[in-house]
Amino acid sequence: MGQHQAYAWQQKGYQEWEQAHLDGTLNTVQDRFWRPKPAEELYDLHADPDEVVNLATDPAHRATLDRLRAALDQHLLDVVDNGFIPEGSPLEGYDASRAPGAYPLARVLDLAGAAILRDPARIPAFTAGLADPNEVIRYWAATGLLILADRATPAAETLAARFAVEASPQVKVVIAESLTLLGRTSPAVSWLTDTLGNHADRRVRLQALNALTHVGAAAKPAMSALLWAATFGPDEYLRNGSRHLWHVLNGSYVPANSVFLP
Repeated sequence: MGQHQAYAWQQKGYQEWEQAHLDGTLNTVQDRFWRPKPAEELYDLHADPDEVVNLATDPAHRATLDRLRAALDQHLLDVVDNGFIPEGSPLEGYDASRAPGAYPLARVLDLAGAAILRDPARIPAFTAGLADPNEVIRYWAATGLLILADRATPAAETLAARFAVEASPQVKVVIAESLTLLGRTSPAVSWLTDTLGNHADRRVRLQALNALTHVGAAAKPAMSALLWAATFGPDEYLRNGSRHLWHVLNGSYVPANSVFLP
């Protein structure tokens, strides 16, 4: 259950691994890197030190799973874990996230926990969350719909309406990606392209690039912006990611046989 990182995909090892995945020559465990990550994982580290057998769905281990989940959630609440706040948000930081009412972490945990279940029955909760006054709640509501991909079709009109008025660029990036996956590329792709090229916060630019990376051929209108970012991007992450996506969209990226722009 790997996470795409452009710099890694420019290494021959990852490219050959991806080619083996596409060729169907990997066994089940080797191919797991390319598969969706399950909502929860539980491993017996004594019997299975390499964490191959996920016991999270085994009824025999339900009590252990419930106990560890509760302990983790309580720890996140105790330390006011900031990891659910999108990068570049004004809520980031020790003091900002601990201001009274600024970061409703218990609600965020509930919404993020629902998002990773990939359950279309949660769509009403996600669509309601899009109108919440708190940015982080809106971010995870949008993320829940994004994770559902084309199964979020019942929320398409709500997403489009929210896209038009959303003030947070972090939330708007997620909504734009979701709309694009639902076939509503305009004006979402244009906005993502402009954000990639012009936003003042380089982390927001990177978020827009990430969204473009995951919408496939729909990102082709961003080719010129990607070439600029690959050459003149304000940091290495933006340059690496833009370089990789430019080659993918240009057709010059073939796993295990790619030559990248310098």
